[in-house]
Amino acid sequence: HVNDAPVAWAELQGPLDVKAAARGVAFTGPADFLDPRVLRTYRDSWNIRLANVVPILPPFDEALSALRAILGLVFATDTPRVSLD
Repeated sequence: HVNDAPVAWAELQGPLDVKAAARGVAFTGPADFLDPRVLRTYRDSWNIRLANVVPILPPFDEALSALRAILGLVFATDTPRVSLD
């Protein structure tokens, strides 16, 4: 569970800004991390790419929910829903 992790999520936005700038990438909020085109690609290759390297691979939808929760904590906001259909 995301809230059980010993991570100061709210303190990650600063380092994330630095890392993004070093790579020439910009973002304005959590929606920038939830591009449906990218997420569909991840979903469609989830098991094929990860099943052999992640011992207990969660379903993609569960991982996406965790990502949304983490983004909400990092950006201190409600994370937008994303439709992959």
